[in-house]
Amino acid sequence: MNDTRWSRINEIFDKVIAADPAQRPVLLRELAAGDATVMAEVEELVAASDRTSGIFDDPLLRILGTEDLDALSHRPALLGRTLGVYRVTSEIGRGGMGVVYEGMRVDQQFEQRVAIKSLGVGFDHPELHWRFKRERQILAGLSHPNIAALYDGGTTDDGIPYLVMEFVPGVPIDAWCNARHLSIAQRIDLFRQVCDAIQFAHGKLVVHRDIKPSNVLVTADGVVKVLDFGVAKLLTPEPSTDAAPEVTRDGLAPLTSGYASPEQARGEEITTAADVYSLGVVLYRLLTGASPYDVTGKSAGEVLSILSTQPPRTPSEAVSEASARDRGIESARRLRSLLTGELDAIVLMALRKEPERRYASVAALSQDLLRYLKGQPVQARPDTLGYRARTFVRRQRTVVVAASIAILALIGATVFSIRSASVASEEARRATLMSQYLRAIVGAADPSHYSTFRTGRSDVMLSEVLDSTLARVERDLVDEPRVRADMYWTLGNAFRVFNKHAVAIRLLDSARILHSRTLGEHSIDVARDVHYRALLHQETGRSDLALTGLREALARYRRLPAPPDTEVTDVMASLGQVLGVGMQQREEGAALLREAEQRELRRDAPRWALLGLAQSALATTLMTGPDVAATDSAFGRAVASIGRDSVRSQGELAFVLLNWGTAMGRRGSHVRAAALKRDGLRALREIYGPTHSLTATFQQRLGDELIRLDSLDAARALADSAIAVQETLVPRNYFEFGNALRLRAAVARKSGQLDDAGRLLTRVRTMLDSMGNTQTLPAIAMHTEFSRLHEARGQMAAARTALEQAHTIARERLGPTHVLTLAAIGDRAAFAGRRGNQSEAASLRRDSLEAVATPPPGQNSPDGGKR
Repeated sequence: MNDTRWSRINEIFDKVIAADPAQRPVLLRELAAGDATVMAEVEELVAASDRTSGIFDDPLLRILGTEDLDALSHRPALLGRTLGVYRVTSEIGRGGMGVVYEGMRVDQQFEQRVAIKSLGVGFDHPELHWRFKRERQILAGLSHPNIAALYDGGTTDDGIPYLVMEFVPGVPIDAWCNARHLSIAQRIDLFRQVCDAIQFAHGKLVVHRDIKPSNVLVTADGVVKVLDFGVAKLLTPEPSTDAAPEVTRDGLAPLTSGYASPEQARGEEITTAADVYSLGVVLYRLLTGASPYDVTGKSAGEVLSILSTQPPRTPSEAVSEASARDRGIESARRLRSLLTGELDAIVLMALRKEPERRYASVAALSQDLLRYLKGQPVQARPDTLGYRARTFVRRQRTVVVAASIAILALIGATVFSIRSASVASEEARRATLMSQYLRAIVGAADPSHYSTFRTGRSDVMLSEVLDSTLARVERDLVDEPRVRADMYWTLGNAFRVFNKHAVAIRLLDSARILHSRTLGEHSIDVARDVHYRALLHQETGRSDLALTGLREALARYRRLPAPPDTEVTDVMASLGQVLGVGMQQREEGAALLREAEQRELRRDAPRWALLGLAQSALATTLMTGPDVAATDSAFGRAVASIGRDSVRSQGELAFVLLNWGTAMGRRGSHVRAAALKRDGLRALREIYGPTHSLTATFQQRLGDELIRLDSLDAARALADSAIAVQETLVPRNYFEFGNALRLRAAVARKSGQLDDAGRLLTRVRTMLDSMGNTQTLPAIAMHTEFSRLHEARGQMAAARTALEQAHTIARERLGPTHVLTLAAIGDRAAFAGRRGNQSEAASLRRDSLEAVATPPPGQNSPDGGKR
């Protein structure tokens, strides 16, 4: 159907639908002038409009037959009333049939802010009561971190039904993104949280049916919460009642016309495909700031005809200069370029008018968006050879980012070092050799490379390419020590990505030797070799070796005639993290991290990812002290900084979520801690896969919270997976391996498998003994867990001794005011109380209070910093 023909049909439809129903057939024949096709199209639109009369236009109560709306608008409120254990404190808002209040829990068990949704007084139609109760039924089965939770529900004495729900202090997702000028990649990341929630609901056989920005709120810390399942549809057969069929037949499901699917507008059967469509409209608005159709002020018939026949504009055609600025992009042309291609195709596939031609599920839509973020081919576009070739660079970039940065640094160093013609000639020759090897790396991974035909594989793993490149370097560059040193440094950092730490350390050691011979012991290249070798020790849990290497690297950088600003800041951040987090030396670590933060903020173009990691490390360091406000402030700054780096935000944000979750767990907020850690694990697993050492570390941290929540099966699975990964690492990260074994022992103890727990803890003790007992945190955790095991066996003397050992280690190595020292005192006091020794318990608690009240010398502020 072309535009001219559609305009004619639309014009005739508008005139026919406005006429008296008895006169419509005659008027239609006259206006169509005998064109049977036009008559058929208009008749179908008229019939559909009649079926859906009132969906978009008429107030809900008018459909129900309640005419006196003014009287109902003055209905008495629930303000000040107590519903169960909740008191209604203020009104938040009201809609067509309900009111939402803010409330507080008043039974004094704990403080809790809630939202209370009630059916308005006077809204006593049975269909409305049925729908309200159904919403309670639906929410009771939807426990998901991105869906506003149901806490309670009931009916007041005067017959008003109500729901007590999670209070979400958020703003609509589109407004939240615009206020922070989020990039396209960041908006997609946030939107995928919405997809997770809706897919979860679909898994519970629930279709939302009213997805729109106002029903998708985002909290200050960037967590999505989907609201209002009041018009949701259960895909399972519902109880047979007189009310339920009328709700669908009479068109009582209120829709938002700008986000409704064509089948919703036509009053047809609703499936999960309707939510896919609505999500497509939300995504369209997040990407462009516009809507695919203009239905503002349109009648029901006009909306129906637009949704049924008009194709939407492609997102790239809908952008404006204002929408580009909201997304942190300099021009509409640049934004249009970003949307053209994959994103246009993804959105338009979600918005297809035929439900069967959209994405098969919300999960499929989310996965296609993830493919886009990773630079992989998306399902919404034809899988041609040319298209796959164009996505090759993006597909490899996420894997080789470390090597690429190293290569660019080497090229920059080469250009900078040209001092004379002779030097220029030598550097040019060296650069040529480097570029030859770079072409070999890229060529081996190219889909058109001959290896495709030799192996039958279309995508060669980069780890294999690096292995073969290393062999070529060692064979071909025997007489080129300087070039070989640079290649060893580059390849060593690339091997870090693949957990090949032993190979990486060997290569960096070789690079240092060759750089010393060719450039001198006090060159910047040798300083970098020392620096990055120390980072390898940090990644493998050897904080003692990392500390020595980072101190040496910082000293070497500072001795250079022109100390490199970026490298000095990098080392400060890493050194502060090792001291504050790894070695628990809070004062010195925090000072270094604060200095690194301020140095980076003074740069004209701060490196936001590095800044966020430094702020996160500062927060993690501070969380072992008593200053909760300083800790949360640093975490908040970290989230904001990382959010400004769209390339690395997902992976780096995962670490912030993990550490923030740890802080929450230490405060006793284990549900919140588990949610933060679970989100971090999900993000990291998507980046690194299930077998990476970092994934294993995140699993262990989440497992700690699950044990405290008595989710033993889930904690056991995480611990077993982490142990399997840790056992494959060379060299082994004993810090994390010990944590994984200790976690598994805790699960065994709580499951009654005491012998298994004992064997696992003995293995941890042997491991720590082999390291000279330098690992403070694993040692404290091990003795604490041994105490719990001894107590479970009835060996009270041994349990008491183990707690005293944990306390002694914490006090001597961390100081009397450290949070772990105070926790150890608390464990001893609780044990004494359980044994009936109340005087000892009281004495220990007094010791704890005195330690908090008397900071060590030189610490004049709660966070340990001098003022």
